[in-house]
Amino acid sequence: MLPAKAHAVITQKTGPANEVLSFEEVPGPVLKPNSVVIKVAAASVNPVDFKFRAGNIAGMSPPKIAGGDVAGTIVASSVPTFAVGDRVFGRTKSWGAHQEYLVHDPSDGGLVKMAPSLPFEEAGGAAIVALTAYYGLVNYGGLLPDKEFEAGKGPRVLIVGASGGVGHVAVQLAKRCLGASFVVGVCSSKNAAFARQMGCDEVVEYDKEEFKQLDKLADLKPEWKGSFDVIYDTVGSDVFYHPLAPLLLRPGAPYTTAAVPVDGAGAKPVSLWSAVGMIGKVGYRTVLGARPYRMVIPDNKEWTRIAGWINEGKVKIHVQEKIPLQEAARAHDLVAGGRVVGKVVLVV
Repeated sequence: MLPAKAHAVITQKTGPANEVLSFEEVPGPVLKPNSVVIKVAAASVNPVDFKFRAGNIAGMSPPKIAGGDVAGTIVASSVPTFAVGDRVFGRTKSWGAHQEYLVHDPSDGGLVKMAPSLPFEEAGGAAIVALTAYYGLVNYGGLLPDKEFEAGKGPRVLIVGASGGVGHVAVQLAKRCLGASFVVGVCSSKNAAFARQMGCDEVVEYDKEEFKQLDKLADLKPEWKGSFDVIYDTVGSDVFYHPLAPLLLRPGAPYTTAAVPVDGAGAKPVSLWSAVGMIGKVGYRTVLGARPYRMVIPDNKEWTRIAGWINEGKVKIHVQEKIPLQEAARAHDLVAGGRVVGKVVLVV
């Protein structure tokens, strides 16, 4: 029997996390046609969650329950593909994962059964970062998931933000699933060992003196000049585009990015002028840039393939911290700080 009452974290209005997020009692779940009810075990906090809270997501306004990743157990079902007791993980159709029970329509392919060995905490942080990583490398970056390469002949990939949520998954996908023969990660020196553990062959530690002038990178590493098949910027900072794209990409190779190149597009509201500047930058680079420039917008179509790699253990989600659902404000602030290694996950 489904409960009459449950709890959820609600974004009541835009503003600081500790002022606008509330942990409240809400009506219990009601099973709808063509849907499942998931008893949520884990759900991550992604940048889109705190950007929404800051008022930086166009077309969306509070009050709303955030959360696009979910992992849990089916407790009611009106579809033939999922049964009560199934452990599942994936991407929600219209947010709402930051609560104890989620009513979900699985028709878009965003929900997959979990392997028995996969922990809920890892599964709950998987879908959005894994989809974003895959689409940046494959759909927008041009890598081929089903192609085999001779030793040393696979794609050469550079990933900015290699220790972050999207970045650490992108490194694993490139190296373990997409045939990359050479992967370079860009991250801080304190996270360099982690990036190598994920699969980076070399790491550019941007806070070290030798790498602080990124436009000199081609001089430090002349064999890298014009050799990369894709640069994937999971951070979206202007610091990286100008010094890296023209010098390191081979002719015609794309620079893909998972985030808009605008200062402050995070925990604080973005000014009108910053937004206009961002639109101008994206438009100019897309149409007139020296290399193809592509903003990554993933859907759920490849989730079954990607989830299979996660279930097999080929791709692992690193969880830096597990935080109780009722302490969601702390998770928001941690992720908004921009220094998370892997993921921060809310546990229920």
